Amino acid sequence: MAGFDQDVLVTFDWANRKTVKDDNPGGNGGNNNNNGGNNNANNGNGNSQNPANGNTNTGNQNNSSVKAPAAVKNLKKKKGKKNTLTLSWKKVTDANGYEVYQATKAKGKYKKIKTISKAKTTKLTVKKLKAKKTYYFKVRAYKKNGKQKLFGTYSKVLKVKM
Repeated sequence: MAGFDQDVLVTFDWANRKTVKDDNPGGNGGNNNNNGGNNNANNGNGNSQNPANGNTNTGNQNNSSVKAPAAVKNLKKKKGKKNTLTLSWKKVTDANGYEVYQATKAKGKYKKIKTISKAKTTKLTVKKLKAKKTYYFKVRAYKKNGKQKLFGTYSKVLKVKM
């Protein structure tokens, strides 16, 4: 193909949750050390190595024992003063925080309105809502794994008519 002068193989490394690019998918001179079609050997300690091109990623986290938090349950509403609403939910064990999302249609596009970074905070007051309008809310918990966040499943959608 015009404009392309080399083969590139792109795979997804599930253990480290990232895309891995291999500029030399054929190996080194015909010696293809290909463990079952995956050029990335993962030795279980967060280290992935690609012997075909010499690239090595030596992370220090052990991803095999880290699990995403459970789904947020018991999402409730309490209408406050004019055009305000307080959302509350049950604390999720092992969560580091929560993300709260809002939409104007049940299956519409949800916008993240708040990231709560304290695990013990299970309430949020939403302000500047319009009267006679329907809003939809959902919440998910997250757990930190180094610089990454592992997200739990969203709560059930809560419908609120102001």
